[in-house]
Amino acid sequence: VPGQNVMAVEMHQGNLTSSDISMDMRFRGDLIPFVSIIEPTEGQVFLAPTNVTITAAANDEGGAISSVEFFDGDVLIAALSNPPYSFVWSNIVDGPHTLTAVATDDTGNETVSSAVNILLQDPNPPVMLSASGRTNEVIVVFSKRLTPESAQNIDNYSITNLSGEVLVMAAMLDDSQTQL
Repeated sequence: VPGQNVMAVEMHQGNLTSSDISMDMRFRGDLIPFVSIIEPTEGQVFLAPTNVTITAAANDEGGAISSVEFFDGDVLIAALSNPPYSFVWSNIVDGPHTLTAVATDDTGNETVSSAVNILLQDPNPPVMLSASGRTNEVIVVFSKRLTPESAQNIDNYSITNLSGEVLVMAAMLDDSQTQL
């Protein structure tokens, strides 16, 4: 019961030769739920495109689990209210993903699981279709979508022309994620 709880115990012996009475008491507050992602495992690599089954174990000793939410970074990807806490994640963008689960119990307590990092690799990476340039700008068009993490990392570029190497200062991905 919420709030302060008091328990009073009074014991009396019938006579001097009566055996003593003992009891063990344990007071437990409102316990937080437990949640852990059990599938996929840390560091698992998948070839894209694919679907990934995500499963979490969740329990609450002091009550019941009311929901388990699954996140990729800060993005909610599923919410389940009944066990088993498992679903198939589809249409996953290739690249790194950090998965967590949040269990909420019937009193509103929440617990976040440890993160599970997975990687979806594209076995057929994008191909450069064209490149055009003007002063201080080069536009490169690829055959398919690029991941922003890879496309905008200037360490991924080395351009050499007849005069020597060209220094890449920045890279920006357009809204279609196919033009850099």
